[in-house]
Amino acid sequence: MAHKNITISETAYELLRREKRSGESFTGVILRLLQKPKLSSLPLKWHGSEHEAEQIFNEIINERKGKSMREVEL
Repeated sequence: MAHKNITISETAYELLRREKRSGESFTGVILRLLQKPKLSSLPLKWHGSEHEAEQIFNEIINERKGKSMREVEL
């Protein structure tokens, strides 16, 4: 497998490091976080096409961009 070197900020590195699971490589972290699951593989009853599901998924993601998460106490 070919390898590439990239440069990231200390902040990006720390965020990536926090996401890293025991025994997982940084490549594994990046792939896990960036690969979108196929909606058809989720345990849902969807009767539309894969294309329609992707459009809806992308609309939701775009709508949520820029919004921050908030902490909730249970």
